[in-house]
Amino acid sequence: MPAAAKPHVAAKEAPSAGFDTGTFWRITTPDGARAHVLGTIHLGRPDDLAVPHQAWEQLRQARRLVVELAQDTLDARQVAKLQRLPAAQSMARHLSRDEQGRLLQRLNRAGVRPAALLHFKPWVLTQWLQVGDMQPAMSLDDQVVLLARLGGVPVSSLESVQEQFAAFECIDTAEQVILLKETLATREEFFTQLNQDMLALYRNQRVGELVDQIERRFPISPSGRAIEARSTACTIARRNLRFAERLRPLLGAGDVFVAIGAAHLCGHNGVLAQLAQGGYLIERVPVDEPAAATSAATTAATIADTRAATMPENPR
Repeated sequence: MPAAAKPHVAAKEAPSAGFDTGTFWRITTPDGARAHVLGTIHLGRPDDLAVPHQAWEQLRQARRLVVELAQDTLDARQVAKLQRLPAAQSMARHLSRDEQGRLLQRLNRAGVRPAALLHFKPWVLTQWLQVGDMQPAMSLDDQVVLLARLGGVPVSSLESVQEQFAAFECIDTAEQVILLKETLATREEFFTQLNQDMLALYRNQRVGELVDQIERRFPISPSGRAIEARSTACTIARRNLRFAERLRPLLGAGDVFVAIGAAHLCGHNGVLAQLAQGGYLIERVPVDEPAAATSAATTAATIADTRAATMPENPR
């Protein structure tokens, strides 16, 4: 394939624009290889969202799917072990009986009923509380992976489960407990409304506001906010560097489809800005977002069509 022309002015302006609007992008490497990137969101029930049909079409044609971490490749026992405190420790030493009771009640209402609840690490409990009843049975990322599997598209992960969990544990246990307590002290209704607002922002492709919504609205103490900022630096900014570095050789192979959290794509330090600064041409692809009421049916029909297309013909 001949070398691509130098990126046009839109790509040069991209880092300053911040990529704060849009969920689907076409990338052309400096050598002319093409790829597509879909920004996802890691919350919401299956009937809340579905992948735009423009993205499905590109995924069907891709030679490889790249995601943050393919959940269907994980060993459940290993994940459970990584989520738990060391055997001799328990959250009972950090939470009062009243806090333990409220934690159990809130997680029960959200449909999260793990055994040995108090043996989970505080950051895991905090995430469960914040996502609440919008914990997805099949996330947008899972939908993409499933379609790729059905279509025979190989799937690669950008990080290991150990690397991902280490990002959430970059603050120490005592600091994790502080964030857990402040989350537990915040009314459930706050997180319900916040998550609904974040889904609305995602549907409207205003992805640059996703992280800002949490940072601006979470009623947290100054010390807790400082801890939260350090945690976000690990879970977003540092992982952005990792993702961009590991994506470059993969994008060079061409016909790659990437699906990672939209919060990693936007902003001046996001993955797209880093690629644009390296001479990659980044173009937003307009998409039609399905209505929430029809998204589940659309997804099911798309998966069924893909399964039928990839099944061997009946020999009769």
